[in-house]
Amino acid sequence: MDSLALGFRLLVAVMFLTSFLEKIRNYNLHLFILKDYKIIPHKLVNLFGALDVIAQILIALSFILGVWIYAGYVTSSILLFTYAIAISINLLRGRNNISCGCGGLVGNHQISWWLVFRNLLIVSMLILLCYLPNELGNSYYIFVGEYNRAYNITYFFTLIVTISILVFFYISKQLWTYYKKITNHILNLR
Repeated sequence: MDSLALGFRLLVAVMFLTSFLEKIRNYNLHLFILKDYKIIPHKLVNLFGALDVIAQILIALSFILGVWIYAGYVTSSILLFTYAIAISINLLRGRNNISCGCGGLVGNHQISWWLVFRNLLIVSMLILLCYLPNELGNSYYIFVGEYNRAYNITYFFTLIVTISILVFFYISKQLWTYYKKITNHILNLR
C-alpha cells in the first residue's frame, strides 16, 4: 500500500509541478484566467495568482523530496477543493465557456462538472493517504538513520513505474493532439 501512496503522491507532484511551470511561463494568461472566473476582486488577483503558483511549487517539492508530506496533503487538498468550488460557482452561473486554468500535465480545458469531479476525487485520495503509512520516499527516515525504510528497492521500483506511467500519458497526449490536427487537416481538404 505504501508504494501506491508514493506513486499517487509523485503523480500529484508532477501535476502541480507542470502546472506551476506553465503558469510561470504564461503568467499574464494565468492572471487573466483568474480574473475570468469573476470571483476574486480585481485588486486581489495578483496576490492570489502569486499565492497559487507558490503553493503549487511548495506542494510539488514536498511530495518529490518527501518533506512535510502531510502538510502537502492538506495544502493540495485545500487548493484542489478551492478550484472545485470556483469551477462549480461559474458552472452554476451558466459560465461554462472559460478555461479551467489547470495547465501542465492535465492541460487547459473549458470548465465542466467532470473537472469538479476529478478534483474532488484527487482530494479524496489525498485525504485517504493521510491515514496510510507514508514511509517510502519520506526524507524523515534519512534524519533518524533509517534510510533503508524510505529508500529501498520498492521505492525505486515505484519510482520507475510512476515515471513510466507519466511518459506513457505524455506520449498519449501528444499522439492525440497530432491525431486531432491531422483529422482537422484532412477535413479541411474536402
